[in-house]
Amino acid sequence: MMTLENLDRPVPVAPKGYRLASAPLPSGAAATVMAGRHVAAGGRVVTVGDVAVFDRIVTEPAHQRRGLGAMVMAALGQAALERGARRAVLVATRDGRRLYETLGWRLHALYTSAVILGPTG
Repeated sequence: MMTLENLDRPVPVAPKGYRLASAPLPSGAAATVMAGRHVAAGGRVVTVGDVAVFDRIVTEPAHQRRGLGAMVMAALGQAALERGARRAVLVATRDGRRLYETLGWRLHALYTSAVILGPTG
């Protein structure tokens, strides 16, 4: 689990050939970076009180290393600020952790998901 205390980051300009689109959701927002008609990157954020929870952050492999993940994170952060959030949390993959650390996020705790199957498996 990672945390961020300052959501106020400028949203980078989309690289040539890409377009950022944001949309409000009932409890947060979604951000998508399009490459023509294809989704290159995207994610969602929900707010609970003054906490923003980032989820489903992804950049498609063919579009990585172009700043699209940072663009999505900044757009979601701005949306969360507008909804009253002041700090944020997310659960990161190993690859995602490297990106988030460059954006000022800090590791709060290691996190492992588990599935416990019932008697019928």
